[in-house]
Amino acid sequence: MIFNKYQKIKLLITPQELLKLKYLIIFVFISAIVDVVGIAFIIPILSIFSDPNLINENKYLEIVYKLFQFEDTKEFILFLVITNIIFVFLGQIMKIASVYLQIKFIFNLEKNLGLRLIKKYLSKSYVWFDDKQYSELSKNILSEVSEVVNQTLLPFIFLISNMVAVIIYIVVMLIININVSLFAISLFCFLYYLI
Repeated sequence: MIFNKYQKIKLLITPQELLKLKYLIIFVFISAIVDVVGIAFIIPILSIFSDPNLINENKYLEIVYKLFQFEDTKEFILFLVITNIIFVFLGQIMKIASVYLQIKFIFNLEKNLGLRLIKKYLSKSYVWFDDKQYSELSKNILSEVSEVVNQTLLPFIFLISNMVAVIIYIVVMLIININVSLFAISLFCFLYYLI
């Protein structure tokens, strides 16, 4: 079903707009990864707060600790906290930019579709206009284009961007702890089924 809508959307937009849409989806993907990294850093930081010896027990933390040549575990913990804050902040900025770019793309697409429709109307002969009502033509340009974009394309783009983010969250959850992740996914599916 989603591929059927994708084929219909491809008929409405130009190759340049399709390329912009692909770049937009790539940006959303990168934004979701940065957001997940910021969230995933919280768990190790809390673990280190409770037991600073984890720095020596975890090989990844030990590599970072030795790479930057920290003298004290407090400095290392401060470094991790600041890095986490940066990733969370960067993830939120990228999420804002992502929503902005999606809305900008949609409004530009609405404008371009309207202009293409006007050009198509202007290429018609006078006899063709003689049969048409002016109100019907203006309705097609103003409200029908807006309705197609806002009722079809905007939800489609938001759906794709949210699906990308959810898939990345699920993959990271499965990597961190597969048992808890499968339980959480099963519980979510069960609760969704009840609703």
